[in-house]
Amino acid sequence: MEQLTFTGIDRLQAILNEALLEEWEAQGHSINGAVVREIDYRVTQTVNEVILSGYMPFYGNIIARGVKPGNIPYSGRSGRGGTSKYIQALQRYAQLRMGLDEKESLGVAFAIANTQKKSGMPTPGSYRYSSTGKRTGWVEEALRRGEDKLTITVRELTNNYISINIDALLAKWQVELSKN
Repeated sequence: MEQLTFTGIDRLQAILNEALLEEWEAQGHSINGAVVREIDYRVTQTVNEVILSGYMPFYGNIIARGVKPGNIPYSGRSGRGGTSKYIQALQRYAQLRMGLDEKESLGVAFAIANTQKKSGMPTPGSYRYSSTGKRTGWVEEALRRGEDKLTITVRELTNNYISINIDALLAKWQVELSKN
């Protein structure tokens, strides 16, 4: 049997990426769109099915789910002068989002950490970045919004796949029948 073409799968991936990036940005998460660009798609095809799986950087899932206050990895300033990957990530966020220098961004990182420790993530103030009023569930929302376009594309790919295989089967039968 004929396999689905890579161009068809590429088209489906492009539609998925477009829907995901659109929702990611609409919810106000985008600084540079890296989470969507870094999605790694894998295709698994058997006789009966084709599975397209997408794997994104871990932080995309964290942002999609949100984090309860008790799960924020910050306990306040310890005064020990250690480095926290959480604070470093927030500092980098502040630099990218707000254009702050290293010193200013460190202060903002601690302020964000304190707020998240109290209210979780997303914080109430972060909703101002969203044009949809949502800050979580971006993957599900993207799939819901893009469902029609995705369905049409899958139908086209399926019809093409079936047509190719029927043509191949008919050609095989024609060869067999002409032998008799």
